[in-house]
Amino acid sequence: MIKKALLVYGKMPDPIHQKTVRDVKRFLQENEVFYSTKERSGVCIPSCKGYDLVIVVGGDGTFLRAANGIRDKTPLFGINSNPKKKEGFFMLATKDDFQEKWRSMLDGDFKIRKLARLEAILNGKTLDDLALNEFYVGYRDTTLVARYELKMRGKKEVQRSSGILVGTASGSYGWIKSAGGVQLPLGSRKFQVVVREPINARTAKATITQAVLNPTESIMITSLMRNGVIIVDGQTKDIAFDEGNVLTIRVSSRSVSVIVL
Repeated sequence: MIKKALLVYGKMPDPIHQKTVRDVKRFLQENEVFYSTKERSGVCIPSCKGYDLVIVVGGDGTFLRAANGIRDKTPLFGINSNPKKKEGFFMLATKDDFQEKWRSMLDGDFKIRKLARLEAILNGKTLDDLALNEFYVGYRDTTLVARYELKMRGKKEVQRSSGILVGTASGSYGWIKSAGGVQLPLGSRKFQVVVREPINARTAKATITQAVLNPTESIMITSLMRNGVIIVDGQTKDIAFDEGNVLTIRVSSRSVSVIVL
């Protein structure tokens, strides 16, 4: 029984997206589902608490933003608002079939898939954001060469590259795959490291360029650059990663629950 739902969507000029948002709202009202709404830019960690379901209308960016606001077992139901423009990897339904799939869910014809997330500790403090896809470490301007020390599995080395991606099984179907990583089963809690365009030169040689790690392992990155950044799931905000800062990334105990049929 869904007594209270949260509808998360983005404010986009696309008329098809806007119509889908209106259609979803109308459908929920007609089916007497009490819901609140939140624009994706306003999602923060406490804002998704206290609901039976979080409904995401938009694309994967909106889904990732909504997922980052969840710290409990509240499941997500994703609706791709415009499949011609949005990939919708995480989305269960589209603008055309969400009513049918909603009814199937209410009939109990669904499963909950738990997706692993990553957490990061920066200079001894755990960051608020969890990554459902990946952490990117480097420069916002990727034409600049990132420099850092990478430590994992008892080995460490100074590297120069276009930055590092550290991602989950979910992330292995997106940016990490394009950067040369391997696809992992969606239910896997393993994670992987991919060094983007490593530079082998006299002052830095990269021998660790791609690795799949077990859930009990972690990696450590020490910044050797000024104005470096950490970016979570492609968000627009940066987390400063300046020279001497130390970042540890590992699998979080807090997975996210997604409805699948």
